[in-house]
Amino acid sequence: MYFTSPMHTYFHILRVASRGQVYLEHTLSQRLAYTLRGAASSAVKEKHPISKNNFIIEHAFHEKENYNYGSGRKYLFEKRKLADHSWTLGPNNLRSHTSGGEHTGRGRQLLGGWSLASALALSIFSTRPEGEEEKKESELIIMIKRGILALKSGELKKAEQLFHVGLKMAQETNNQQAVTYIFDLLANLAYQREEYPKAERLFKDVLQRLLSGGMAEDDNAVVEISLKLASVYASEGDYEKAVQGFQFCIATQEEKINKKGEAALDEDTLLLWAMSMDWYARFLLNLHKFELAKQHFLKAYEMSARVNGVGHSQTAVLLNDIGSVCSLQKNYTEAIEYLEKAITAAREAQSSEIGSFYVNLGTVYLQQGLHGEARRCCREGLTLSKKMKNKDGAEEAEICLAEIEKVIKEEERK
Repeated sequence: MYFTSPMHTYFHILRVASRGQVYLEHTLSQRLAYTLRGAASSAVKEKHPISKNNFIIEHAFHEKENYNYGSGRKYLFEKRKLADHSWTLGPNNLRSHTSGGEHTGRGRQLLGGWSLASALALSIFSTRPEGEEEKKESELIIMIKRGILALKSGELKKAEQLFHVGLKMAQETNNQQAVTYIFDLLANLAYQREEYPKAERLFKDVLQRLLSGGMAEDDNAVVEISLKLASVYASEGDYEKAVQGFQFCIATQEEKINKKGEAALDEDTLLLWAMSMDWYARFLLNLHKFELAKQHFLKAYEMSARVNGVGHSQTAVLLNDIGSVCSLQKNYTEAIEYLEKAITAAREAQSSEIGSFYVNLGTVYLQQGLHGEARRCCREGLTLSKKMKNKDGAEEAEICLAEIEKVIKEEERK
């Protein structure tokens, strides 16, 4: 079953079909060992009892290490995406400088939660210093932009080197906004390269700098960084801290919603709550907490539908994931219902993921032994993935079709 996951670097699923049954193989099972599920399960609660300040105080104000702009240049890396899909935030229709994608829907595109970088970038790029300071500031901005362009083109090593040069320039000119901005970029880059201890340290540094600068603990930017930090903990297998982080983000945003009501809040606040629900649901899914994961996916979907609209790519992704969980629960009728809704939404949004959704639908039919319907869906998934230039989706469809033929031949031998 295919899941579109913002944390797929720690939770990636391959479909392996045999005799019509679909099995899930966790390719990074050593890092997320099943033996740790017990500790995580005891920490997962239906409610959110986390104190509003505990997570921030414990994880932001750690023993600070001075970050050297020259460090990290020798790391080997594997090209990976931080996110398979985008959460669209921002009432001002501003695109993230680091998103690397086409803007769709209302607001700016957010890959894995990069709206903080956008906000900081806007404050840096809009400054107008004079004289020699203007020259140094322009050089800094150019260096940051070059790093971002390298990042968008997949040149991660080059991007890191440019960010380090920019960090040195920012430190030399005492441009604290630029330092925080580059720390956030470097933290995302470290996460993307699966350098989790480094990402953890950098995200904590960003949190500390934001709070020390007077930002409120419930500010959306603080919640966003906390969500990233929780994801890092999950990737490291520190489930207790991950649960605490996810629940802090959910509880903080829920408090705003309960206090003021949805109508009085901006889209960022509402969608950040939905994104927190989504990320926590994926974490719960990895623990095989299927029903609890489904409940959180449903809440995220309902908010996305209200804010983004039913025919939005993010709404389609959530419908797909709900259908996938239903399939894991062997509730095939409900799974088909949600996957068909996901396909309808994806078609309206012209989402490149529509082919993968068809593959998921075909997989459900295969589980039911409906080989003809399964073949039809996977063929459609292949056609649409090629049309959308979605290489991953096309590969999934080809695997699906091969597995269907294998199952049919095995049944014919009986």
